[in-house]
Amino acid sequence: MELLTLQYIIVAIIVLSAWIYAIYRIIQTIKHSKDKCYGCAGCTLHDEILKKQRQQSSSRPRCYRKASAFSQKNQ
Repeated sequence: MELLTLQYIIVAIIVLSAWIYAIYRIIQTIKHSKDKCYGCAGCTLHDEILKKQRQQSSSRPRCYRKASAFSQKNQ
């Protein structure tokens, strides 16, 4: 009987952690829904967006940190 209870506890922990992770990912997706660079690791579209933002304004684009971090990794 104790073994069965332990199995239920382990399954409950796994299911609970899966729900927490799913909720976390949904919240992150909603937070970054307007960020065109979210999830992009340096594709051509990302580069075009950065070019267009540089031409239109002198301020840093929203994904400035991602672009500079990506370029440092590739050097």
